[in-house]
Amino acid sequence: MRFQFLLSFILLFSHQDQLSAQTLASQVEILRDTFGVPHILGKTDAAVAYGLAWAHAEDDFKTIQLTMLSGKQMLGRHLGKSGAAVDYVVGLMRCGDLVQRQMDTLSPEYLAVIRAIPRVSMLMRSTTIRRY
Repeated sequence: MRFQFLLSFILLFSHQDQLSAQTLASQVEILRDTFGVPHILGKTDAAVAYGLAWAHAEDDFKTIQLTMLSGKQMLGRHLGKSGAAVDYVVGLMRCGDLVQRQMDTLSPEYLAVIRAIPRVSMLMRSTTIRRY
């Protein structure tokens, strides 16, 4: 389980997906209740993952940015020495090599869900998801 989570995290921030962000955005609705809790409705698991990432980005984009920078070994450019230490550990773990070795073991459906999430940051400025 821990290995699959790590692999999912690495895939999330290492590879581009083949699904169009515009297509995913058109397949999802985010409904927020009176407490601001997002309820996400989507036509596919990938669309729901996209909606979840969108809602998360609205609520806490800073954490997403820091996580993405660490996955790409770029945190040191943003945080200085403390970020460089994280970059070193990510490189030491050889995360990119791990992803390349394990990609073929994941189902296409699982990959679609993982790959839907990074599209949010690319499209957040130009797309509106319906909300009620």
